[in-house]
Amino acid sequence: MANRKRWSFAIVGGVFCATVGSLLGGAVVVLIRTLPGNTQGIVEALAFFPMAVVFVAIPAAPFGFIVGSIGSWWLAARADRGVLGKRPYFESAGIGGILGATFPLILTVLAWGSFNNLVSALPISIIIGIVCGAALTPIMRRHVAVLS
Repeated sequence: MANRKRWSFAIVGGVFCATVGSLLGGAVVVLIRTLPGNTQGIVEALAFFPMAVVFVAIPAAPFGFIVGSIGSWWLAARADRGVLGKRPYFESAGIGGILGATFPLILTVLAWGSFNNLVSALPISIIIGIVCGAALTPIMRRHVAVLS
């Protein structure tokens, strides 16, 4: 596979992970806001969702783009080699979880919040990374099959 194609796959994957990560992060923020017995209705929670997505996207979208591009670069090579079955899903989900785990750690190094708050976000970041990685696999397979 030519490097030019791999770069295009990396950009597509980066945009996908930035978008999906921000949307999932916004959904988690809304869920956390409504869970502790808050008397808000569903309508108020849904009205808060766009603001939550923007709030989450400020730090998460650039990070999601970078790690999504890295993961897509790797995944494009795996899909080009014809690795079939469930293995690419598990590998991509594992790499997504590992890369997702670095998000709170990087924010801690940059001092973008208290250490306890950022460490408590670690499971959420790992889950979002796993979902993004697993969801990216069929997209990469489709693009590699079409463009190869």
